[in-house]
Amino acid sequence: MGPARFSGNKPFAMGALIESPGVTAHLDPVATLHLEKRVRIAIEEQILRWIAEHHLQDRPPVATCVDRFVADPAALVRMSDWVEQTRWFEVKSYVG
Repeated sequence: MGPARFSGNKPFAMGALIESPGVTAHLDPVATLHLEKRVRIAIEEQILRWIAEHHLQDRPPVATCVDRFVADPAALVRMSDWVEQTRWFEVKSYVG
């Protein structure tokens, strides 16, 4: 999305570029605003679905701050393990 500008008190991206299989399109600021809203709704729906699928509502809340000294090495191990386990399977992506 393009840089944000205000019109009145409403922030607008100056536009957006959609790239999807078979489609490349430029969106104007108002279309971009509507697409952003739909994306935010879709993300929230998927977060709620993930919470339900993984029964996260049954777990106690966690601290919102993350100890990077502890968390980063654990995350690197997790990523490495995942790559090793999935390296023979190609995951299709429409991005990039």
